[in-house]
Amino acid sequence: MQQGQQQMQQQMQQGQQQMQQQMQQVQQALQALQQIQQQPGQLVSVHAIAARAGNASKAANEPLEKVPRTTPGLGHGQVPANAPATAVELWQLNYQQAGDVLGAYGLLRTGNVDVRRQRIAAHLGVTGGVP
Repeated sequence: MQQGQQQMQQQMQQGQQQMQQQMQQVQQALQALQQIQQQPGQLVSVHAIAARAGNASKAANEPLEKVPRTTPGLGHGQVPANAPATAVELWQLNYQQAGDVLGAYGLLRTGNVDVRRQRIAAHLGVTGGVP
């Protein structure tokens, strides 16, 4: 009888160990999934940084590097269709157009037209072409 209880305890311990191993495997799989989910955002950020660095040295009429949307939400990682193509185009945006570009990038739309243009320029890395 005692031997039967010991065997049962051993089986229970083995079952518990197997469950713990399975739980560890599930946790590892979740961690791997979280890392994969974080990578696209990191890649978008790296692309945006590189584009901004390129834009910093562009002449006013040279085509700007395309900076993707880095804020979370709809359109993350995409370049807004209404993004200015050159610094000249950026500095010619009117109040509404500048607000639309800011909105497409998920940025604040507050301020007058000059503030809005400056916010876009900072986001795109544009340092030249100021009228």
